[in-house]
Amino acid sequence: MKTTYQMIGPRERQLWTKNFESGNQCHGVVILGTGSGEIRSVDDDSIEDICVWLGDLGWSSVVYDKYGCGESEGDWKSVTFDDLRDDLVILADHFKQQNFGKIVVLGQSESSILAAEAATRTSNIDALVLRVASHQDISERIKMQLGIEKWTKWLADLENSKVNGKMFVASHPVSYWLSRMNRILTGDVVAGLNIPIIALNGAEDHFTPPTAFSKIHEAILQQKNTLNKAIVIPGVGHGLMLQSEKWNSSVVAKEIQLFLTAVAEQ
Repeated sequence: MKTTYQMIGPRERQLWTKNFESGNQCHGVVILGTGSGEIRSVDDDSIEDICVWLGDLGWSSVVYDKYGCGESEGDWKSVTFDDLRDDLVILADHFKQQNFGKIVVLGQSESSILAAEAATRTSNIDALVLRVASHQDISERIKMQLGIEKWTKWLADLENSKVNGKMFVASHPVSYWLSRMNRILTGDVVAGLNIPIIALNGAEDHFTPPTAFSKIHEAILQQKNTLNKAIVIPGVGHGLMLQSEKWNSSVVAKEIQLFLTAVAEQ
C-alpha cells in the first residue's frame, strides 16, 4: 500500500492529510473522521490499522487533521461545527474531482453527525458509515453525559468562556458549542438524504443509548434504499468493540465490509 502526505483543499483552507492508496483494484476513497476534540488523525496508529484493512478490501482511504489542528489551516480556538463539517465537504469534493471513484465517509461519534450534514452540502458523497451517531440536541446530550451538578458548572463555564475564551468539554472552544445549539437533529438530516447509509451503535453504550440513536435508525430504515442498514451490536459500548477484539475480526468491521462491498457493486 502506498502512503503519501498532502495538503488538500482550496487555497484559503487546506487540510493536512495522510493518504493510503489501495494496491488492489480501487473502488473509491473512504474518508475517516474521528470523535470529538482537538485530534490529529494523521498521527493516529489505530486509524492506520483500519486504513490498511480498507486497502485489502480495495478501498483507498484518507485521514486528516481537523480544522486548526496540526498542519491544517484554521484557528482551533474559534472553530465552529460548520468548520468541521466543511472539512469533509472539502475532502469529498477534492477526491471526486480527482476521479478516485466512489466517496464514502466513515465517521465515528461526532464525525458521524458531521458526515450526515456534509452530505447535504455536496453531491460528491456516495455513501455514509455512521458509527455511534446521536440524535440529540447538544444541550440535552451534554446534560445527559455530565449529570446535573456538572451540567450546572458547564453552563457557568459557557458563560465565562464568552469572555475569556477558555476550552472546556472535549477541549472544544465556546464557539463550537454555541454553533451546535438549535441545529437540525441527525435523524432529521438523514431522513432527507438519498444515498446508502449504515448506522452502527452499541447496546451497552452509555454515552449514546437507544434513546439517543433510535430516531436515526428509524430514518434510515424508512428509506427505500436497499443497501441501508441500522445495526445495534450487543455487548459493546461507544467504541463498538470488546477490549479483547481485533478490528479485522470484530462485528463492526464485518458489517462495514458487507456494506462497502454492496456500495462498490452498486
